[in-house]
Amino acid sequence: MYSFTGFALLKSTKISEMKIFDTLRFDQRNSTWINGERLLYPQVRMCALSIDLESWVHRQTSCTLDSKYKKELDQGYIERATLNLLSLLNKYNRKVTFFVVSEIFDWYPDVIQRIKEHGHEIAYHTHTHRRIKTKQELVEEIRKSKNFIQEFEPIGFRAPEAKIRAEYLEILAKYGFKYDSSSYGTLDTSTKIHGIREIPISTFRFWFLNSSGDLNFQQSAIKKMLIGELPLGSGFFMSTLDPIARILPSLLSFHNKVPVLFVHPWQIITYKTFLPTYKNTMFKRIELSLYSRKCLGSFVYLLRYFQTILMKDLAYKLEIGEI
Repeated sequence: MYSFTGFALLKSTKISEMKIFDTLRFDQRNSTWINGERLLYPQVRMCALSIDLESWVHRQTSCTLDSKYKKELDQGYIERATLNLLSLLNKYNRKVTFFVVSEIFDWYPDVIQRIKEHGHEIAYHTHTHRRIKTKQELVEEIRKSKNFIQEFEPIGFRAPEAKIRAEYLEILAKYGFKYDSSSYGTLDTSTKIHGIREIPISTFRFWFLNSSGDLNFQQSAIKKMLIGELPLGSGFFMSTLDPIARILPSLLSFHNKVPVLFVHPWQIITYKTFLPTYKNTMFKRIELSLYSRKCLGSFVYLLRYFQTILMKDLAYKLEIGEI
């Protein structure tokens, strides 16, 4: 067994990254050889990796556009991207949770069925990727997803932009959902609200700042950073920090027994069509540009070197106190 503190810089022809370690214990048996160099990982090498299954169209256009028109704009992208993702996951024998924008089920029903057939969890990400601002909007989205919900009976939910008010979880419970992942925080802040298990997307808490570590809804990634927590589980950081992003699960494991991370198809499988963005502020345009950077290398790295757990299984383990 090894125990050390400080910085370790690993360099090879394919990998150049900085690993930041706190006082942790490492098991030589869990190390991996890459290009003749041994990489050491924390004993906990598992993460709850999820995919917010939405088309680039849902990212760049208004949710109020006609569904048929959005499908035309998509040009079959989300179908191809999903099949490519399933192929990658199958190659590394990993099972993940897909938070599906159910409008895609209306476009390509066979594709969502394929996800289920491959043994992945199908969870819910609204019908049109509409940002939920009222309880009524949430109810409307769920009602539009009637066919999808009846077919797959999802028990997990994530709101667009991971923003929802805590009081809205009561509606999720009414419609049979068991857990939500629309907040940022460390895993030890997971709790039950209105009968719904809240599983936060993982953050890294700076030890030198007075961060409360509380679970906060409707708190943006920027606000989280201002109070001393980096929301590194967000797909934004996987794109922005690539290829350094491959160390995120190890970094997040300092404060999370099981890091919770998510990515989008359009971060992994590129698309050639671009539209004038409705995000008309300069900040939003910069955010979109950074978010859309390809992070295929980091995604494959996670699949190759980290075990995955379905979100529903993580929710169950939290419920019975195993985590």
